[in-house]
Amino acid sequence: MEKEKEIEIDYNGKKEKITIKRLSFGDRNELLDSFMKIKFVGRETVTEVSYKQMVELALLKCIKLAPFPITIEEIRNLDPETGDFIYSEVDKLNRLSEIKKSD
Repeated sequence: MEKEKEIEIDYNGKKEKITIKRLSFGDRNELLDSFMKIKFVGRETVTEVSYKQMVELALLKCIKLAPFPITIEEIRNLDPETGDFIYSEVDKLNRLSEIKKSD
């Protein structure tokens, strides 16, 4: 499996390239820990997932090179279609949605 991938996005009206990376096992676990909360309700465990945190933190951790500063603020200011596209590519590389579905 590839460790990095270059993708083309629309940014400020131009085609730009960004590089995203595959997370290591430890980095992936740290990311999962940051947006998943596990509660015990009686004898049951309930997992809560913050989709907003999952997407923002995944982009923050996985974008390696971009034509914009790699900060939460810049990620939040991306055009929705561009942000969704980047996240879909990050997800393909790191299989984050599989984890979300398994709870």
